[in-house]
Amino acid sequence: MHVPTSIQRPETILPPHTSYTASMSTFMAVIMSTFGKRVRQLRLRRKLSQERLADLAGLHVTFVGAIERGKRNLSLVTIVKLAKALKVKPGALFRGIRT
Repeated sequence: MHVPTSIQRPETILPPHTSYTASMSTFMAVIMSTFGKRVRQLRLRRKLSQERLADLAGLHVTFVGAIERGKRNLSLVTIVKLAKALKVKPGALFRGIRT
């Protein structure tokens, strides 16, 4: 399988004894956690409660909490809803995520 040089496979950032499946799972968990922390950071900067962010984005408050805890893998539509509610470009939500 050819992997473009601009994309780093998950196993290259984890110990060599880790299986590809386990490394992908860990890789995704790190991304979701980092994304959630960024959402929380932007929410707090705007002085919004989770409830208010949920209302503005059209999401359930427990879903917003799960996003901030890194427990949810989001669709593009949800990412755009969050960005609009936080008044940032969608790309701003990915700041700090390393691939």
